[in-house]
Amino acid sequence: MTAVTFVVEIGDVRRFDNPRQLMAYLGLVPSESSTGERVRRGGITKAGNIRARRALIEGAWTYRYPARVSPTIQARLVGLPKIVRDIAWKGQVRLCELLQHPTPTFTLDRQTPDQAYFNALAPLMVEA
Repeated sequence: MTAVTFVVEIGDVRRFDNPRQLMAYLGLVPSESSTGERVRRGGITKAGNIRARRALIEGAWTYRYPARVSPTIQARLVGLPKIVRDIAWKGQVRLCELLQHPTPTFTLDRQTPDQAYFNALAPLMVEA
């Protein structure tokens, strides 16, 4: 549901040159109040698309736990084609691993966490 909401609300992510622009568009960057040498950072700006931001934040909260399939979700999966279930499970496992245990795969090229998240989602968006 998060991916569908994201795609519908954002459209083509290639219009953003880098993950920072996307995060700024979504209002997921810290606010700043600076004067002279003093820099104060606050909470997220909450500018931009509220539906996409909310979906991403709620989605991120669900990935605090390991990948699993609850009995409710298992009942929903009964009639779906195997390829659809496999793609969904692959995405679930990949995001859980990324957000719970960052591996050298995502940090070797010195990506920031938002770049790693963006790069992890990009292949899933193409497959969907």
